[in-house]
Amino acid sequence: MVASWCAIASISLGSANAQQLVTVRGAGATCVSCELRLVDPLDLRVPDTAVALVSPFAFQQDERDRYYFNDPFGTLGVRVFDSAGRYLRTLGRRGQAPGEFLFINAILPSRGDTLHAFGNAHWTFAAEGRHLRTQALPDLMTVSRMITLRDRKRLAVGSVNSADAYGQPFHILGADGSIERSFGLPARASVVSAWSSQRAVAPYGPAGFIRAKVNQYELEIWTSDGQLNRTLSRDAEWFQPWTSWNSRSDQRPPPPRLMSIAVDESGLVWTLISVADAAWAPAAATGREGGMPSTGELGRRFDSIIEVLDPVAGKIVWSGRFSQMLIALVKPGVAIENVETEEGEVVVRVWKVTPPARAPDAPSARRPPSARP
Repeated sequence: MVASWCAIASISLGSANAQQLVTVRGAGATCVSCELRLVDPLDLRVPDTAVALVSPFAFQQDERDRYYFNDPFGTLGVRVFDSAGRYLRTLGRRGQAPGEFLFINAILPSRGDTLHAFGNAHWTFAAEGRHLRTQALPDLMTVSRMITLRDRKRLAVGSVNSADAYGQPFHILGADGSIERSFGLPARASVVSAWSSQRAVAPYGPAGFIRAKVNQYELEIWTSDGQLNRTLSRDAEWFQPWTSWNSRSDQRPPPPRLMSIAVDESGLVWTLISVADAAWAPAAATGREGGMPSTGELGRRFDSIIEVLDPVAGKIVWSGRFSQMLIALVKPGVAIENVETEEGEVVVRVWKVTPPARAPDAPSARRPPSARP
């Protein structure tokens, strides 16, 4: 089920400018002592329903370790499960009445058990599921990602229809929901495509964040005041930057996709990459030509690589390659996938991702490094 490997990497720093360029390299040598493992699977399902829990698009855990997720279009609403995986309730549903939505791209639990959902508006729900309010987003904003930074400010990733912020991907929101500043428009050559706009983000340091594109293994560390301080570039032969791929018509194995990132309390950066399985075959060879592969087929056609990078010491501390398609990192050490059971039921499976007790050269625990150089 699991094949693991570890790369102890080197790092090179650019000149001491406002932005540091960090290149992380690794040969990918087998290393039993630093392999990651998937343990303690937990299946989430809604009882007495025939609707499969397919492809959770936005997935969160709150301070009580309850799970929240929704499908890409918000058709089912936001599903809520307790820490043991028991279904609790569904918040909202698809529609245009109060408490209903056309789509949801981000969800955020907050203090007091309140849940916030974002798409083309901002919906707020009480803990028991009651709709509290719906607020318009500023400047006709459409949110693709939303996170809370460690200084409690919110970062929205998305598009804004205003002259000052048009084309800028990142927006810091004030306590009243207004935009304090927008930034992040690329100022240098990069891999530009429709895939480039799909960004994974995570809080980093006391007042910053880290972001990644799906089509290149490059991580950028920003401050909330709009300063790009450091770029971590992963130099790996198995992940070359790319610009286009059509999942329905391309008969070649798909390129790697950087699906998710997370930062733990010691400042280590976790990345999740989806890669084609060695036995990958196009859809026509699976008997589903013209249609999307089933959940079971996706699990057989794709592998997942999780790497844990130390951006300070310049090493890949732990890594693992798994023969299944993981969807996202809910947080450091927690990953999810869709699984098709032998009975044909599709469930969401939660895994704990665990390193060995202590890997060689593993850093001791420390406070998250500042986003500033």
